[in-house]
Amino acid sequence: MVQYPHFLFVHVVSESVRDSEGNWTTPTSSWVLHSICREETNGKGTVIMGTDGKAIVFSSIVFMPRTAAKIPENTEVIVSDVKSESEQIRIKGPVLKFNPGQLHCRLWI
Repeated sequence: MVQYPHFLFVHVVSESVRDSEGNWTTPTSSWVLHSICREETNGKGTVIMGTDGKAIVFSSIVFMPRTAAKIPENTEVIVSDVKSESEQIRIKGPVLKFNPGQLHCRLWI
């Protein structure tokens, strides 16, 4: 049994900057492999408390190694069965909450 059989991708959008001639560049976006993970569906309808104290019903919880970098709330993510953000997608959505724990990190979508 593999502890982390899935792959987590983060949507990264570059900022618009000025080039040497003073023209603004067009922002680019890409999906970047963030970490290996394990996605589990919220089949029971469990509710978590958000950072603002409001109750959130989430679709899935994603477990990652404790060394995974923090992902800000509202960042678009994809969990895939394979090492490709465009194939065999398990879930896609915004990060509702991220928790770096002592043994592993958790992310709610």
